[in-house]
Amino acid sequence: MSINRREFLKKSSVIAGVTIMPKYLSAMASKQSPPKKKPNILMIAVDDMNNWVGVMENKAKTPNIDALAKSGMLFNNAYCVAPACNPSRTSLLTGLRPETTNLYTNKPDFRDQPGGKDIVTLPQYLREF
Repeated sequence: MSINRREFLKKSSVIAGVTIMPKYLSAMASKQSPPKKKPNILMIAVDDMNNWVGVMENKAKTPNIDALAKSGMLFNNAYCVAPACNPSRTSLLTGLRPETTNLYTNKPDFRDQPGGKDIVTLPQYLREF
């Protein structure tokens, strides 16, 4: 599968918010070859956790999430493009808004929508490294 990196970046404002290491983003934007070393990316997407983790000074005991947050990056404000899981997760993994994917509820698969088979997801893009 051939992926146009510049087009992917234009569509991936949501993905950029997830914080992929800057050197990978700059390599993608300038059409440089990927770094020889494979990216080391850990993405945890939990859409119903809220702010109940211990690192946010709440009562839940979450020592592993707390340690990860202290050694990495913690986002205190979170936003999503849709109040339903399917369109929100699809946006996160494609960089496309529900108006583009035509997903507004949890029922359809984005691949079954018009043009859905041609959409490149973040895992597909990262597979190219």
